[in-house]
Formats: sequence, C-alpha cells, structure tokens
Amino acid sequence: MSTTAHKLNLSSLTLILFQIGVMIEKDRTGILTFDDVYAQIERATIFSFLEQRFGPSADFSLLTTSTWDQGKLALEALQGAAAALEGRERRKTGIESNGLALLLALTTEAIQQKFCKL
Repeated sequence: MSTTAHKLNLSSLTLILFQIGVMIEKDRTGILTFDDVYAQIERATIFSFLEQRFGPSADFSLLTTSTWDQGKLALEALQGAAAALEGRERRKTGIESNGLALLLALTTEAIQQKFCKL
C-alpha cells in the first residue's frame, strides 16, 4: 500500500460519492462526457470543474481548501483509478458514455485500490 493510502481518509472518497449522487439528481442535461472527466482529473482540476459545472449542488469545499491535504490525496487516488480503467470502462464497469457514471466508477475503483487488502 502506498504512503498516500496511509494518509487518505476514506471519508474523503465517500464525500465524492455523495456529491456525485447530488449531481446525478440535479443534472438534467447529461452532457458530462468521459473526455471531460479524464481531462479534468489529468489537469488536477476535477473538483473546481464540477463546482463550476453544477454550481452549489456540488460542494467539494472540503477537498478544495488549501488548509487540508485530502483534496490532493483524493485527486491522486482518482488519477490512479483513471489510469487503471481508461479505455476499459465498458468491460470493467459496464459504463459506456455518462461522465457522472464514470466518475462514480473511478471513485469506487480508488476506494478499492486504497482501502481493500487482497
């Protein structure tokens, strides 16, 4: 297990899952793409991007504050999950095109990578 896993709180990743639920509930456009998600994770701007895209219904303030390291650690976990799933989403998760569903799968993969011992 990496040193990141020792510092990352599981609650930081579950916060992302709860916020995805809110965004799914509020998203009537369905225009968040796989490309959007992967590009923003790669640029390390996914949380601010989602806050801009979904407004007050997406509150990632606990992960975007500079006084707490959980945002950086959660982002690193998402980047690792993205590296593991990119190009294999449909085969591994059954998800084909919805960016929010992809983000849900990536967060779940990050939890598995960081907190499940094999």
